Amino acid sequence: MLRRDLYVSSELGGDSTSLRAGSGELRGVVRDERGGPLVDALVVLTASGHFTRTDSLGRWVFRRVPLGTQDISVRQLGRGALFRTVDVVAGMVADEVFMLPEATVLAAVNVRGVAIPGRDQAEFLARRRQGFGYFLGEKELGMRPDMVAALSRFPGLQARNGAAGLTIRNTRGYQCGSPTIVIDGVPSAVWGNTTSIPLSEADAGAQPVANIRLESMIMRDVAAIEYFPDGSSAPLQYNFGPPPRCGMLLVWTRFSRW
Repeated sequence: MLRRDLYVSSELGGDSTSLRAGSGELRGVVRDERGGPLVDALVVLTASGHFTRTDSLGRWVFRRVPLGTQDISVRQLGRGALFRTVDVVAGMVADEVFMLPEATVLAAVNVRGVAIPGRDQAEFLARRRQGFGYFLGEKELGMRPDMVAALSRFPGLQARNGAAGLTIRNTRGYQCGSPTIVIDGVPSAVWGNTTSIPLSEADAGAQPVANIRLESMIMRDVAAIEYFPDGSSAPLQYNFGPPPRCGMLLVWTRFSRW
């Protein structure tokens, strides 16, 4: 028995991507799994990229093919592809039959995702369960048109819009003005217990460093707000100065680790 792994003839060009005119012929038929002809299936000589399509009887033909070993691919949309290596020999017509079975259609799969809270949201939910402060979540904030309306929901916290902007005051603390305000875990000013928001008249000469202003926030970007009227219940990991004598207001936006 003679085994031939590769047949090379002088008709094959030196460049495998070119197809020189040869004396060989390749033909065949493409059928479905029931033996019926497949119309308009694509048949390609892969080395050169030359292609043809099957006719109404599933037949295809390449003429003037160089003698030698050729690779053929056959495919049709919805049926995948087949690959075969054939020898084109002088004086013989290679007649190849391909059967392309219909592709298996898998049953529909429903994929459900579960949102996992980010670190900031998880800590907010934990503090809310402990109940040491006052909290507004997404649902409650969705019913408030602006920041003043939202902050007014907190007992003992006075929020007003004036000529100088938004003014916030803790009315329950002794000689208190604005609570320490933290936005997305970062204090909005670096001076003592003050914030960038203009202080009320009860504050004596405080000069906060300019930073983010709450009144400029778009409410749909605010994910949650929590308020702690005194420093004993405030989460101290967000305080970077003296204890928050007038309480702490934490504002969480959708740009945090929510």
